Amino acid sequence: PDKLGDPIDSAILRACQSPHKGGSRPWKQDRSIGFSPITKRTVCFVTTDDGSKLIIAKGILSKILDTSHGGVDDAELQWKVKDSPEFCAEMTAEDERLSKLGYKTISICVSTDGGKSFSFCGVVPMLDPPRADTKKTIAFLHYANVSVKMITGDHQNIAIETGKLINLHGSDIQIHPGDSVRGEGEEVNNLIWDSDGFAQVLPSDKRKVVQVLRHDFRTVVGMTGDGVNDAP
Repeated sequence: PDKLGDPIDSAILRACQSPHKGGSRPWKQDRSIGFSPITKRTVCFVTTDDGSKLIIAKGILSKILDTSHGGVDDAELQWKVKDSPEFCAEMTAEDERLSKLGYKTISICVSTDGGKSFSFCGVVPMLDPPRADTKKTIAFLHYANVSVKMITGDHQNIAIETGKLINLHGSDIQIHPGDSVRGEGEEVNNLIWDSDGFAQVLPSDKRKVVQVLRHDFRTVVGMTGDGVNDAP
């Protein structure tokens, strides 16, 4: 069924013309593998109107091109698209360019042979600006001498642009990749303390940041946002 209640699916479905023309039957979703903060992709098993079987995946570009990127995860399906390395490098550069403009992206690949091989299909860019009152809220917190850090699964460039829009720390904003907190020691702890936030994080990275701020720096830590479901 069309998931018009999902903001991303709704935007795409409303923007694109339905492929079901005339008397053709709609495609049937047989089953799906849901998104997780670890795998960063969703996989659907689909039967088309002519009975063909497809496996369609959507998620962040790096995991759609090669599921082992950043380390092999425990998802049911693993792959590396059969497109050429030159093409994949071109798509990575385009994704980087879009992120610097503040666009979030969803990448798509498809398998027609039961998951033996996958082909890259495309990148869908989307604008997801901060809420109108976010900048004012951040200003109130700063006025109350409350330090604010942004922790997100989005691309680092998107996090930097968002931070600038909400005046997280002026133009000199320091957003680091999530893997920079995965070590131990004083250097990592100081990076967590001095930074304005982290991007492309895993749930374990959020936990690490909170633990260091609470236990090593003895601060009171609160958390809010749409990612509180995997908060420490």
